[in-house]
Amino acid sequence: MSLTALAGFVAVAAIAPTAQADIALPDPGTVGDYRVVFVTSLKPTVAADMALLNPWVTSLAVDSGLDAAAGSPGWSVVGATTTVDVFTNTGLTQTGGVPIYLVDGTAFATDNVDFWAIGSNKTLDINETGETGSFGTAIHTGVNVGPVTYAGKELNSGGAVGHGGNDAGYVTWYGNGESWMGTFGDTSLFAISGVIGGGGGGATPGTLIYGK
Repeated sequence: MSLTALAGFVAVAAIAPTAQADIALPDPGTVGDYRVVFVTSLKPTVAADMALLNPWVTSLAVDSGLDAAAGSPGWSVVGATTTVDVFTNTGLTQTGGVPIYLVDGTAFATDNVDFWAIGSNKTLDINETGETGSFGTAIHTGVNVGPVTYAGKELNSGGAVGHGGNDAGYVTWYGNGESWMGTFGDTSLFAISGVIGGGGGGATPGTLIYGK
């Protein structure tokens, strides 16, 4: 793949156990500030505490090369615990905001309103390496339609955990009122970056970085 073919993009080639996938981030100088969202390639290996989970998803972004490509904007879990709501944890209010992309450069949401839209039937099935699949369908969030914290079914509730899904079959991708009858750690999580561009990290267009 030539740098010419990557004009206007940041590309990261990540070697996976079975395939090589490309990560392509838009150039902030062209599209303006934005954020990136992904589903984790792994199930969480730390407790359901945002003080531990946010560094964990950050480590996945770092190991894949996504963090370097994005300019280290910071990463957080799209989810809620009994002590931290999803808005506080992600900085995503229900209004305003910047466009949000998947790690392959595909537009996911135009702004925060679109991100939290009810009935959006969005598909979020790309992980931090740019690959799809192998995540299962249900993804823990502890967030219900609204979006609001799913009282009693947050990530660290200790019982059934509210979940969304990475396919378009869910009324809302982050939660549809159902609950996963299992324990935290049974599924992958959703993660989102801070603002990339003038308000955060600065991706460098035309740079090719090889991750693990």
